[in-house]
Amino acid sequence: MSECKELDVRCDLQNRFSANDYEIKRSMLRIFCENGKKGLRFITGDVVLEPIFDDIALEGADLLVLLKDGKYAVFNLRHPEYGFERYEWVGEFADSLASVKQNELYGYIDISGKLVVPCIYSYTHKFQNGFGRVTDMDSKKRGALDTSGKLIIPTEFDSIEFISKVYAITSRTIEKFPPHIMRRLNMPQIICFTDIKYGLYDKNGNELLPCEFLAVDKTENPNIFEIHNNAGNCPVYLDGVMGMIYPDMNTVAMIEKNGDNEYEMLNR
Repeated sequence: MSECKELDVRCDLQNRFSANDYEIKRSMLRIFCENGKKGLRFITGDVVLEPIFDDIALEGADLLVLLKDGKYAVFNLRHPEYGFERYEWVGEFADSLASVKQNELYGYIDISGKLVVPCIYSYTHKFQNGFGRVTDMDSKKRGALDTSGKLIIPTEFDSIEFISKVYAITSRTIEKFPPHIMRRLNMPQIICFTDIKYGLYDKNGNELLPCEFLAVDKTENPNIFEIHNNAGNCPVYLDGVMGMIYPDMNTVAMIEKNGDNEYEMLNR
C-alpha cells in the first residue's frame, strides 16, 4: 500500500463509520472476494473498500485488519481517532491480544488496535493460558507477560512452558563445567557440558521454585508438582497453592480448620 493509497483508505473508512448510526452500519458490513482479492461492502451492495487487498479480517467488534503486498494495517471502525497503524506482520488474536512486528521488532496490540506492548522484543508468541512469551532483544532469553502487558516472568530463561492458566514451568541451561574447569581437566573446549534446570512460576509472577531442579512435572492434581532434585532419588511434591513440600503423594497435608489442625489426604 503506497502512502497515498493508505491515506485514501483511511479517509474512506473514517467518512463511512464516524456517523451516529455506527451500529447499524457495522452490522451490515461484509467481506467479499473478486478475482482473488478481497474488499468490503454493505449488504446493500455499496462498496466501502475496493477488492484490492490480499486479506481482510474483522477482529472482535470493531477492529479491521488489512493485508496488501505483505504489509498490514489495523483500523478501529468505532474509534477512527486511534489512527491507521501499519505493521510488517500481525499475528492471531488470543486473550484479546495479538503479536505485531514493526521495524524488525515485536510487541502486542489489543482488540481495539492499540499498541499495548511496544515493539521492543526480538520475538513475541501468541498468548497461551493467559501468558505471552517474549524474547529479549539483547540476551535472547525468554520471559512472559500477563494480559495487561506487564512482564511477570523476567527474561532470564531458555524456555517457558505454560501448563495451565495458573502455572508456568521455566528452564535454563547451566554450564556444568565452565571453561576454567575444563582447562584444569585438560578437556577440549569444543565439548559442551551443560545441564538443563527447571523452576516454577505462578500466574502472578511469583517464583515458586528457582531454576535449580532436574525436573518439574505435572501430576493429576493441577496444583501438585513432582520435583526431582538428584538423579536416582525419589521425587518430592510441591503444593503450588500452599507452598508446602511433601515427601510423597500419600503424605497427609496439614490444614487449619476452626483453629484446629486437621489432616486431609492430597488429591491424586
